[in-house]
Amino acid sequence: MIWLTWRQHRVQAFAGLALIGLAALVFLPYGHAIRGAYDQHGVGPCLVHGTGGDDCQSAMSAFMSRFNGIANHLLTWFTPIPGLIGAVVGGSLLGREYEHGTWRLAWTQAVPRTRWLTAKVLLVGLGIVTITASLSAVFGWFRAPIDNVSSRFSSGAFDLEGLSLTGYTLFAFAAGVLAGQLFRRTVPAMVAAFAAFMALRLPVEFWLR
Repeated sequence: MIWLTWRQHRVQAFAGLALIGLAALVFLPYGHAIRGAYDQHGVGPCLVHGTGGDDCQSAMSAFMSRFNGIANHLLTWFTPIPGLIGAVVGGSLLGREYEHGTWRLAWTQAVPRTRWLTAKVLLVGLGIVTITASLSAVFGWFRAPIDNVSSRFSSGAFDLEGLSLTGYTLFAFAAGVLAGQLFRRTVPAMVAAFAAFMALRLPVEFWLR
């Protein structure tokens, strides 16, 4: 099962690794620049010893005005990532089996179909957790100095840091698997899964948070 799952999803796995590499390439240089300015402006000592003085307020304002906007702008480009990963991987997991007719072979082997599906979902889900946790670590490291001054719960940051990124992606993945079973076509399953992701994310973004 492990080898078969790897053969079927290796392209998606390599795409996930490439995405991690792209995120590191984009965010690590900016992260080093942010940390340098964080130390240069003396923001850290201000947060430790209090923020009431005018010098500290000026230092933090200068730091935030310099980096907060560009940080949010960069993260905005990665905001759809959870929905896209979950929809593409989840929608193709069963949708592709039905489209190509390979389910007839897979489900008539010695391995029961329940065990086959469970093993496949768990293995692919583990891969998703690994990739999204790595992405979340990159995003969190990048924004850490800014989060110290403002909040990790600000718009854009919350969705890509901590457990949120993995949680959103697993939700879209589960929606994709379900849609693949219902539609039995890959593209409609992907579209339905991404729509379900947006139906969850937008209310959380604009009303619940």
